[in-house]
Amino acid sequence: LGIVALFWQDVIGTTLNSQTLLGISLCMIGTYGFSLGNMISTRHQKNGLDIFTTNAYGILYGAFLMAFISCVQQDDFFPTMPLSAISSLIYLAIFGSVIGFTAYFYLVWRIGSGKAAYSTLLFPLVALVISTVWEGYQWHWNAVIGVVLILCGNAIFFVKIPQSKAIQLSKQS
Repeated sequence: LGIVALFWQDVIGTTLNSQTLLGISLCMIGTYGFSLGNMISTRHQKNGLDIFTTNAYGILYGAFLMAFISCVQQDDFFPTMPLSAISSLIYLAIFGSVIGFTAYFYLVWRIGSGKAAYSTLLFPLVALVISTVWEGYQWHWNAVIGVVLILCGNAIFFVKIPQSKAIQLSKQS
């Protein structure tokens, strides 16, 4: 509910057409791939494989897949880009992929894939804060409600009630 409320302005401003359905389909495929990656990471970690090594192989396989797709679509493999685009690409490769995925897979190892996946609901909040600072994102009431719902959901999911209080609460109900 929090994510829906957060992006409600975008949802109601979108018309349902083939491009929208393609976008929704790609989001669903991406979510499935993300979940699959969580399970593969959990399996690798249970087998004692190193996070850095498995992450490096995953990034390498992803690069090969993207190169293959680029060749099939006959895109320019090295398109002409301004320095700002190249620096953004390098930043995303290092911080968004190498460091980000390594940190995330370490989180999977520490707290489990379910809790780590749930924590990703905070990612849009970080993106909106960055967008507010650098791009002038305008907050709507529904976005604020969405943030509150996401934070409450995370608090419910991650905050542990001390055992004695939990027992007292269950006896009262």
